[in-house]
Amino acid sequence: MNKKYPIDQSPYYCLRSKERLAEILWVKSVTTLIELTGDNFYYEIDKKGKVFTPPIKGLRRVHDRVQSLLSRIKTPEYLHSGVKGRSNLTNALEHSYKSGLVKTDIQSFFPSITNIKIGNFFKGVMRCSPNVAKLLANMLTFNGVVPKGSPCSTTIAFWANKNMFDEIERICIESNATFTVYVDDISISMTGLNRNMLRRVNGIIRRNGYSHHKHRIYKPTQSKVITGIVPGPQKAKVTKGIYLKSIGDKDSATSVGRAAYIKYVTGYRK
Repeated sequence: MNKKYPIDQSPYYCLRSKERLAEILWVKSVTTLIELTGDNFYYEIDKKGKVFTPPIKGLRRVHDRVQSLLSRIKTPEYLHSGVKGRSNLTNALEHSYKSGLVKTDIQSFFPSITNIKIGNFFKGVMRCSPNVAKLLANMLTFNGVVPKGSPCSTTIAFWANKNMFDEIERICIESNATFTVYVDDISISMTGLNRNMLRRVNGIIRRNGYSHHKHRIYKPTQSKVITGIVPGPQKAKVTKGIYLKSIGDKDSATSVGRAAYIKYVTGYRK
């Protein structure tokens, strides 16, 4: 098991040389790295109207390696996606069923994350040289945006937007609210609804170039659906469709199957 380290201990941090980047990514030469920036190293899959573009061949190996290294960096407590041991269930259970809750999600999240945003992350946060940052950004995007279906898309999407999520967390802390993120789903629970805080959250999202869906607001007395999970006083319930992700569970459409899904995700028992 790889130990988590601070971001300034990452091999990407202060990376100035394309040759060193090739070594880190286990690619034989800079020439090969540059060849992998072409969009012909992706293929499209249509799953019930949803289009995924996973990388193939040598680029797939690069994305796997990028994910392996990024996943070793310490992440904030509010993040529950792309983190080993965390899931949609742990995300939901951070919020008390007794509290009020506001949730929203960012519209077209991956297609809105451009290679410029990725490049800014590597150049600004990782302090890579501009040419290294640009090369990484081009290798990790398809048609200029983060692709759905890449093993590193969820992780790189977070890091490219960490400053935005950190800013939201700060104003939630000021309001004694609990804040969590699961990919593009934002959940905020609190004792009372602070509409000024919500307006500030909206402003932060828009200022970073995104739109969001309409907020869903739950009163403390209402059952709350958070990333497909309904927290409760004695047990958590799973909404229809979420538990079907339990691969191979033939009884997943039954109450027994739903309980099995919860156990499958994190071993949660109540």
